[in-house]
This record gives sequence, C-alpha cells and structure tokens, in this order.
Amino acid sequence: MAGNARQGRARRNRFDHINGDKADNRVCNLREATNQQNHANRGAQRNSTSGVKGVYWFKPQQKWKAQICVNKRSIVLGYFATKEEAITARKAAEDKYHGHWKHEGAPTLAYGP
Repeated sequence: MAGNARQGRARRNRFDHINGDKADNRVCNLREATNQQNHANRGAQRNSTSGVKGVYWFKPQQKWKAQICVNKRSIVLGYFATKEEAITARKAAEDKYHGHWKHEGAPTLAYGP
C-alpha cells in the first residue's frame, strides 16, 4: 500500500491507522481510506470538555450537546442533561453513520502534540 501512495495512486485516498496510533505503521494496521473515512476515525481534540468527539457543554442551554458530521454536514443529535446521555447518543450515531470507520482508540489522541 505504501508503495502505491509514493507512486501517486492514493492522492485522493489516504491511509488510516486502524488503532488510531500514528506511530504504528505496520501493514496490518493500515487501510486505504477517503478523507471522510479518515476523519471519522479521529478522536476528540485535546481541549475537549467531555473527552469524547462530538460531545461538548453547550452554555446557552446549560446542557450537553451531541453532534456528528456526515457527508460534510453537521447533524445535531440533541441536548442532554448528563454527559453520559450525550455520549450514548453520539456512540449510537457513530455506529449508524460511520460503521467500522468509527473511532475506538483513546479519546484524546487526535489533535495536538
């Protein structure tokens, strides 16, 4: 696969680290992925208020908001009294929309040093 990337075949597609560890470049841990699929497998930002991608504290309503991005559009999954309810809604949406591309690694590995 890596040879194809060097030859330019994979310009549209990228390689996704299945386990989310960017340093683990074993062939068994790499799969060709579109940009959308690769983003589905990213974790939460390091400054996330919940530690879970797509779940954050929404000050105007004083509730936890869950959302997911599908085909470049943000879908609001709802506003919840507890963080756990918002996480449950987000995980269900990941199963529905992202399937086996969903992020299953540590929650805060996606961004930052």
